[in-house]
Amino acid sequence: MMRKLITMITMCLLLVGCEEEGKLSTFPSTDLELSDSNEVESLRDENRALKEEMRTLRHEIDSLQEELRQLTQEFTYIDQHLRDVTLLEGITFEMISNRTMNHPNETVVLVHQAADHLKEPIVRKAAIIFADPVYEKVSLWTDRERAMTYMKGEYDPNETHTGWPGFDSLIGYIDNAATPPTLTLYLSRDDHMLLRFGKYQVVE
Repeated sequence: MMRKLITMITMCLLLVGCEEEGKLSTFPSTDLELSDSNEVESLRDENRALKEEMRTLRHEIDSLQEELRQLTQEFTYIDQHLRDVTLLEGITFEMISNRTMNHPNETVVLVHQAADHLKEPIVRKAAIIFADPVYEKVSLWTDRERAMTYMKGEYDPNETHTGWPGFDSLIGYIDNAATPPTLTLYLSRDDHMLLRFGKYQVVE
């Protein structure tokens, strides 16, 4: 009886062992799970890196497009003004004096046939003609009498609250001695603007 009981217990233990072994065989191995997990994480890292690289490339493309836009705008600006200067006809420049009473290194220039709507291209053309540093300072006038009065210093700069009326005939001023050189367009005696043209820069 005891032997029969032992035999039955042994058989039961064997069945249980086989059943447990079968259960274990239905689960993937731990090594396989770890391998799959590492591969997924690696792919995620690679995806994040690619996204970051794409963001960087987009930023560089945007910067290049903005730079191209600015260069195109500058080229159009220069091209237009060069066209205006080269199309000027009948404009002549007469040097009245290479010094003034108040500025010994200033050249006084009379501009002939200078219409108001041509002031800016005339001043730019003068900047080409008098770009040599030997002309330290150049004032551009449209009226001979006022230019002569300025040259002799026979005027009152405070004659009115906006200055000497003769300055209405001053249309431009070239300063090759400045750092950097400057080119000024005079719209009236109390209104002017700096022009950017070649070596002449607008200092912010």
